[in-house]
Amino acid sequence: MKKFIGSLALAGLISASSFAGTITVAHSDLELSGALTAGFFAVDKSNNNGAQDTFKITAVDITLTDKVNDTIGFVADLGKTEQDTLLTADITQNNQNFGVDFAYVSIRPLDNLTIDAGVITTNIGYELYHTYENSNIFFGMVWNAQPVTYAGARITFEAAENLSLYFEYNQDSGSYGTINYTEAFATGIIGNIFGLDYAISYYDYAGFKNLVDFVLSGSFGNIDFAINFDYQWMDDKTKNSIKNQGAVSVDDHAYGVALYLTPHLTEQISVPIRLEYVNDGQSKDNAGNEVDTGLYGIPGDFAYSITITPTYQPTKNSYIRAELGYVKTDQLNNDFQNNAGKSYDHRYVYAIEAGYMF
Repeated sequence: MKKFIGSLALAGLISASSFAGTITVAHSDLELSGALTAGFFAVDKSNNNGAQDTFKITAVDITLTDKVNDTIGFVADLGKTEQDTLLTADITQNNQNFGVDFAYVSIRPLDNLTIDAGVITTNIGYELYHTYENSNIFFGMVWNAQPVTYAGARITFEAAENLSLYFEYNQDSGSYGTINYTEAFATGIIGNIFGLDYAISYYDYAGFKNLVDFVLSGSFGNIDFAINFDYQWMDDKTKNSIKNQGAVSVDDHAYGVALYLTPHLTEQISVPIRLEYVNDGQSKDNAGNEVDTGLYGIPGDFAYSITITPTYQPTKNSYIRAELGYVKTDQLNNDFQNNAGKSYDHRYVYAIEAGYMF
């Protein structure tokens, strides 16, 4: 499973780069890996002057991994990473400066026990932090409502071969309406059974919402596949906040599912496809006005999307790919506007991206 492989690499339990080669610095245990990716992005509708297009660097990534010995090591991921989604309002925004994306120390007091502490990446979901680690360029709707990185600590216990348990506390913070949240707890099981990788996780944003996440992935013939299912529900504090804003009833739960299919036509050519459906409801006042759009932030009750990304890899360390994405909501979306400011219930996204990994 892609999420699990990525977390293992970041923890220093396998090669620092699962997707490319690794440079080992002379006279040191320090390993250097990373990538440079750039491309052309376009949308036909946005909330900022309608149609947009731009050239941009999507990732300048340098990852340092040091296994000082069998007991302690560290991971430091430095760079600039853009994470545009199918729902992004303005693709021309460049919100990330060069800096630390995530970094943490890994301690292994026992052979089957690892403690990671610092700014860590989440175990929730299927899509990984950098665009070049994923089959698609734009991040999906399901990813858009999941945690990404945060300051915290995680304990991972290898209970048996192909079975690990983890527990974490973190300071994942943000806001939702009038609610501010500052911490979260998570636990889960990650493993492999009958040749299929899986992860089942529970993530609790204290005072905000709860999330149950399920990921299953594998291969059948020349097709790689994965499914990511999320179920989320609000805490009482969040529901009461929405009621205080005038909602007569609160739709307090939501779910989303993403299906990933990657047919490999040849060793160098593949056509990744992502299909998504999200249902998050909405809360209205007595006049029928929308007070809250739901946990996925989508107007109306539901949305669906399809993303197709033909990819050519001339070498294992490089790629060029094109992408067409379509997303549809069941109500007009103010983020989907044409040049005249008219709102629509759908949008198209386009991209061409090239990348080199080392």
